[in-house]
Amino acid sequence: MQAVAMDDSTTALHVLPLLADRLPLTVVTNFLPAINELSTEPRVRLNAIGGDYVPEFSSFVGSQAVRALRDMHYDVLFMSVPAVSRGMCFHPSSTAADLKRAFMESAELRVLLVDHTKLTRRAIHRICALEDFDAVVIDEGVSGEDLDQLTAGEANIVVAQLDTPTEPGTV
Repeated sequence: MQAVAMDDSTTALHVLPLLADRLPLTVVTNFLPAINELSTEPRVRLNAIGGDYVPEFSSFVGSQAVRALRDMHYDVLFMSVPAVSRGMCFHPSSTAADLKRAFMESAELRVLLVDHTKLTRRAIHRICALEDFDAVVIDEGVSGEDLDQLTAGEANIVVAQLDTPTEPGTV
């Protein structure tokens, strides 16, 4: 059974409908909306990461969550970040940045999901470099200039072509 991890991002919620072809599946997450959605799917073995609940992020963070992730190993991680700048990923919360690093440490394959608006945002706590991901998926709204900057580095950049808008749905 394949194991997939998802962090606390609304961007990662868009992956849920795509997982239906991969069931049965183990899903590791700290994101309450994903936990709620996945809890009704009998073919998903849900591993909800606990810790201190932060309403601002609708997720569980803190040292307990970090320890839980460090004891795991999963096949693929789908993660997003609030800000990308100078080839690096950032978060406004040091606690959340620590947790995202723990998610990355336990993953065999790491996929960053970002929309082009993240390239204009700033945050203070560095998580990692874009090249630490096996793939960086960005939406087709990315400008040519921003895409040139992203592809100038060593990161594997993939521009997602969206035919129709996708709403998060049940797995």
